[in-house]
Amino acid sequence: MSQPGLVQTGIVLTGMLLTALVPAAYAQEPETEAAQIATVPYVDKAFGFELQVPAGWNYDRTGFFGPGESLGLLRGAAPGGRATLQILVFCELDLPSFPDWIDFFCKQLGNISGTKRVRVKGETDSSRPAAYVIAEAQLGIDRTRTLYYCVQFDRDTIWVFSQAAALRQLAGDEDDAGKEVHIPAEFTRLTKTLRVFYDPRVAQAMAVALKHGKDYLARYQLQDDIRKLQIDESVRYYEIRIAGKPIGYLTRRLTREDEPLRRPGRFSNAKEGLRVRERSYRFADDGTMHFSKIDLFSSRDTETDLYELWQTRIPSADAAGAVVAITRDQCVREGDALFSTYTTSRDEGFPEPRRPLKLDSSYLGLAWARLLPALLGPQQREMHAFTIYDTETRTLITYAIKPLGEKPAAGTTETKVYAFETRAGFVEKPGVVHTDEHGNMLRYEAGKLVLKLSSEAAIEREFGRRRDAANVRLQQWQQHP
Repeated sequence: MSQPGLVQTGIVLTGMLLTALVPAAYAQEPETEAAQIATVPYVDKAFGFELQVPAGWNYDRTGFFGPGESLGLLRGAAPGGRATLQILVFCELDLPSFPDWIDFFCKQLGNISGTKRVRVKGETDSSRPAAYVIAEAQLGIDRTRTLYYCVQFDRDTIWVFSQAAALRQLAGDEDDAGKEVHIPAEFTRLTKTLRVFYDPRVAQAMAVALKHGKDYLARYQLQDDIRKLQIDESVRYYEIRIAGKPIGYLTRRLTREDEPLRRPGRFSNAKEGLRVRERSYRFADDGTMHFSKIDLFSSRDTETDLYELWQTRIPSADAAGAVVAITRDQCVREGDALFSTYTTSRDEGFPEPRRPLKLDSSYLGLAWARLLPALLGPQQREMHAFTIYDTETRTLITYAIKPLGEKPAAGTTETKVYAFETRAGFVEKPGVVHTDEHGNMLRYEAGKLVLKLSSEAAIEREFGRRRDAANVRLQQWQQHP
């Protein structure tokens, strides 16, 4: 996964790009087990799981349509294209049991042109129904092997992690069909890191909350609450801490403005709405700085949204060979569709153009989602959920919020402080936002991550020198990329 991040505060993490998954392009690998490789965590809050994946690979978190009507969550490619991986989810299944699905899955693999053999090995060391599947295929002179790890999340959902690479042709290896199925140790090591925090009970509660959210929007309660908003248009500064250690800061400014972009063919006046400007600076121990620039606009009539999200990674001055990496995601809502255009400073590995995201009656613009505590009010009530655009995965996700009433918060000086429980998809643990009586955020807590209201002077003392030094390196790169 990414490093800790928040949809609701705009700390968005940069995803990497990858080349297309083309089996014929896989480089050959030796048959001996590879040395244990370094890994990094990958977390998907939409489906509720965490998995370690190889470090140093190129990854694309953009959702895609996978085989057999599956939903693709992640694609990855090793340096040089010598191996690839995918994570898929098969939903709304119509098969009576997990073994029945595995049998169906293997038959489908066997029907693919070039497939020579498909074998299965059950997984007994798992709290959920699981199995390994190995498929070998001959594609011209190339022989490929794809490893699958299949896990049942619930009655209607099966999660699949696959890794593929080319094999050398071995004489006589077609005669070992009766031998025990061997799963490479490195692949097994990765699958053993899977942690599932999807919870059917949470799913049921989120479904009920989503109904409340739809009703809130259908009754035009949002527009009524927008009219009552008291917006503080000053810049607010928040210190970011991980496990008690200051690692950066976030600034946020909210303003009532007209639509910032006049689209061709529109002759009417620009719409009124809310503009949110967020900037975050995060500093790694090795001197790398991660900078994000997020501009959001959501119209008062809730029918128009414009988002622009920049992510910049500036390596330390001592990082030999490292280059600045910049990504940009631009989103425009037109009716019930959200169009996203993603660009990168890299010259290769662009994701394929994606289809527009289809929106339903539960969708809420990101600018208004930032102000849900102020819109819903501090009084205790049932949990509400909405569908929002997740800037990390560039897809839609359910975001829920529940007022908890008046509660004190560490480090705040306000006389009245209110708390709200928040949940973005199936995060392992919900977060808690503390606000003043007008809904302005004072503090946010989610596990080891804490954001707390600070001052410009305090932020400058703590982070100003490191930020300015990183900006000098960025300017030097822009002059001589």
